Amino acid sequence: VLTGFTEVAAQEKERLELAQKYKNAEPGEKFLVGHITFHLSQEYAMMVYQADEQACKQLGLEFVGALASTDEEWITTTESMIAAGAKAIIYNCPSVAVMPELARICNENNVFIATHFGYTGDMFPGDLGPRWVIDNTPLSDEQTYLPLMLLFEKMRQNGKTKVLVHQASKVAATVSTVYINLGVFQAWKEYPEMQILGHQYGEWNYEGGRKAGEASLAMGTDYEGLWGANDSQTMGALAALEDRGLKIGPFTASRDMELTTAQAILDKNFIVSAGFAVPYFGGRLVSMAYDMCVGAWYPFPDEMIQAGRIDCYGYPGEIEQLAKASGVINNPSFKVGPTEENMN
Repeated sequence: VLTGFTEVAAQEKERLELAQKYKNAEPGEKFLVGHITFHLSQEYAMMVYQADEQACKQLGLEFVGALASTDEEWITTTESMIAAGAKAIIYNCPSVAVMPELARICNENNVFIATHFGYTGDMFPGDLGPRWVIDNTPLSDEQTYLPLMLLFEKMRQNGKTKVLVHQASKVAATVSTVYINLGVFQAWKEYPEMQILGHQYGEWNYEGGRKAGEASLAMGTDYEGLWGANDSQTMGALAALEDRGLKIGPFTASRDMELTTAQAILDKNFIVSAGFAVPYFGGRLVSMAYDMCVGAWYPFPDEMIQAGRIDCYGYPGEIEQLAKASGVINNPSFKVGPTEENMN
């Protein structure tokens, strides 16, 4: 026990030394925290934005938020926020093509970066210097596998096999797209009779999902189930399908647990969505950035990627039955969330 205590004390001493080495503000100092997002046409992105703003208000910090839709805008907006006095900037789904340049700018100006969906298989927090050392990205393979198993089970019980699958994006949060496809593959192995169709990209938002749905309808109209990479784009795709008379909401599943989807679940027009407490993890990055700025905390390498646990939200009674029948109920990562309470 004493040896363990000594090791922990040594680690915390090292942590504090790193924190003090890279601090750029003093405790109690009021400074600016910036937030740059890839769009605001998605409930997830709006929730993160609002969570960051609320966290800054609670901590007595200044907040500035902005939208960046091109690589140039990611760079120029970062420079503008630094010029305005930002000590930390939180990026939501930044362009991975310019992350090295963003890290260079922030390293040179002693400004911390925290990201949502910022890393790739070739680039991780900590790889580009001491200022980008935190990323919050859920395990999107797990966040896909769990609800998709429930969708496949319901389809099997009803003699259905044709599943329309919509991917996310080729450019934004690409690490999540890779993980999502892995989750689809893992669930598909358990239900090999399923025919995986479509593969349009919905670009994470309602309008993109609607366009993907219309493109899918141009290729076929006999889909029996729908899986989408996130709630916003899946609701858009479902609307396009319903406009053409394809009523497959009761055989639709997705990720993120947005409010519109919660209502669809309670209306029995959506099976399940898997979420990771977006408002909490959004605001949490502000607190972590503040602690780094004032020298109170600094992450070790195995703490640089943060991933919240997943909750599955479905209609009470149905989700438990599907979880038991599919065997997912025995998965240690499976947990049912309170759909109506979460929506309220």
